Amino acid sequence: MEIRNALNQERISENKTSPAVFMKEMSESPKLKAILKLLDKRMEDRELLLRAYSFIEKDFSECEKPLSSFLDKTIETLSVKTNNELERISTGIIEAVYFQQELFGKHMFSRSINGSSIKLNSALFEVWISETYKLTRVQKEKLIINKGELTEKYKAMFREDDFYKSIVSSTSGKGSVMTRFNKIKSLINTYSK
Repeated sequence: MEIRNALNQERISENKTSPAVFMKEMSESPKLKAILKLLDKRMEDRELLLRAYSFIEKDFSECEKPLSSFLDKTIETLSVKTNNELERISTGIIEAVYFQQELFGKHMFSRSINGSSIKLNSALFEVWISETYKLTRVQKEKLIINKGELTEKYKAMFREDDFYKSIVSSTSGKGSVMTRFNKIKSLINTYSK
């Protein structure tokens, strides 16, 4: 992330924010910091947000190996966005984080929902944020209504070898990306109808 950040530093114009500045400002948002305890160690917070944004901007099926190339290409798409578009993206991502708290509480983005210790999992973060970011208000309301069933089905997914491996090992591989996105997307579709 440090190299990617350095390459995307330049200010595009007086009223246009650079991708690196946008990621930095979003990671420092008081609203985001109030709910997520992200580490700024080696820009891990920005990397996490970039991963989520990348899957918002491009469908998960477009992910290529290595994931770093996919991230490099999608961070460049930020340079052509207007400040209003960037604000909508930032607001949408923050709203998606708050929605996850509403769904899963302290277990959001963590394997702890299935009994592990509470620790943010970047693979779960990117899939849940990017997929719930795209939902309508009505779809989100239906997920909340079906929260109990959704949570039980989600817990069961952690006992499936392919899903579990997709969030703990080789998470940047195309197969892992496809597995976790397909399974979470299916879960969301089932309970947001």
